Amino acid sequence: PNIEEMIENANALYNEKNYSDAGEMFETILSIDAEKKEAISGYIRSLVGLKKYDAAENFIESIDYKLKNDNLVKDAIKALELSLKAKNASSKTDELRMKIETNPKDMEARQELAVALYGSGEIEEALNCLLDSISVDRNWNEEAARKQLVEFFSAIGLQDPVVVSARKRLSSILFS
Repeated sequence: PNIEEMIENANALYNEKNYSDAGEMFETILSIDAEKKEAISGYIRSLVGLKKYDAAENFIESIDYKLKNDNLVKDAIKALELSLKAKNASSKTDELRMKIETNPKDMEARQELAVALYGSGEIEEALNCLLDSISVDRNWNEEAARKQLVEFFSAIGLQDPVVVSARKRLSSILFS
């Protein structure tokens, strides 16, 4: 089998949010070439998509440290860390929304809400929450909202349509 083709197919499945088939295909690729970075990254992301966080962590522990420094793999690990961070925060979203309604300038609550939304899979809302923060006060906490946004962008992938439109909105906020 042609590995590049298999990776394309696995990525297509992943993009359709068919995480279990994508994960299986990435696993098959790894059984042929254990150091294929696209497959390592895809496998981690698939496990995160399936919310199999322990499996993802165990897999990451088994990877050679040199591979962990690859950007693709780093971004996948970051995606796992964000999901874990967010899993803990998602129960607080309602509480945070009320805080922000009471005080729109509560930047800390906005930041926390964005992470919580991201973790519960409300990606677009998470990005919009950070974009709103930036338009309220872009310099808060050394541009924390913009930095978090950039972290989300790389975890989601710059080609993702949600990211493309968020980046457009970001530049119109920054350059208006």
